[in-house]
Amino acid sequence: MLREHIHIDGMPLHIIDTAGLRDANDEVERIGIERAWQEIAQADRVLFMVDGTTTSAVDPAEIWPDFIEPPAR
Repeated sequence: MLREHIHIDGMPLHIIDTAGLRDANDEVERIGIERAWQEIAQADRVLFMVDGTTTSAVDPAEIWPDFIEPPAR
């Protein structure tokens, strides 16, 4: 995960880029994804970004239903 602290119009923001969240077979990647879900669970707001070249869907629930209700950990 990449972390950055920025200010926009004097408002402090803590930005975390979790990269891709997906099912993973690799143990190291699985641990990283688990940590990303922990960060998401603690976040006040989540900016959900999707590569538009990989899907024609526009509804986040259609793109990834688990995003709306993160899996119990």
